Amino acid sequence: MTPLFLASTRQRHYTYTKSEAIALKFGRMGNSMKCYIQNSQKELSITPIKQKITQVAKSVVALEKKNTSYDEVSLYFVSDAQMRKLHNEFFNDPSSTDCISFPFDDPEEHEKDLIAELSPSGKILGEIFVCPKTAIEYAAKHKKNPYDELALYIVHGLLHLLGYDDIEINERKKMRKAEKKHLQELISKGIIPFLS
Repeated sequence: MTPLFLASTRQRHYTYTKSEAIALKFGRMGNSMKCYIQNSQKELSITPIKQKITQVAKSVVALEKKNTSYDEVSLYFVSDAQMRKLHNEFFNDPSSTDCISFPFDDPEEHEKDLIAELSPSGKILGEIFVCPKTAIEYAAKHKKNPYDELALYIVHGLLHLLGYDDIEINERKKMRKAEKKHLQELISKGIIPFLS
């Protein structure tokens, strides 16, 4: 379970059209999962791709066809130093990594009130921390676009939140297959590449 202090610091500013407000009130909003995007790094500009990041999140969740609909997911784009700190704090590994996911799948009793306050239905998918610097470095070594690599990290993090794992070889194969399926779907929808 993720430390909810990360989620509880988020500011919420909703702007709804009249029809969206009515749909929300009566529970007919459809794929209305909110994506909170916070950027605290300076290596790669996130502003021009925020809308596409939201589209990635909604597409991956929809394509997975989970029986649960989620109200929200949070994505944090952090510096290498911040990622190292998180990786060390939660995984006892001081090295950097591409992304870390914290699912809200099984909250502890003392966390349920905070989740209820943050999301009335309590259906928070989780939080993903992504390190754009890792994407830049990998892309430079492999002659790729860093935004394409970033898209892979976002898909990877979402799949972790949706129950995929990559520790065991068989599970890793399933996850890689799912990543490929989602990336192909995102390309066919024109969501990625993020920037052309």
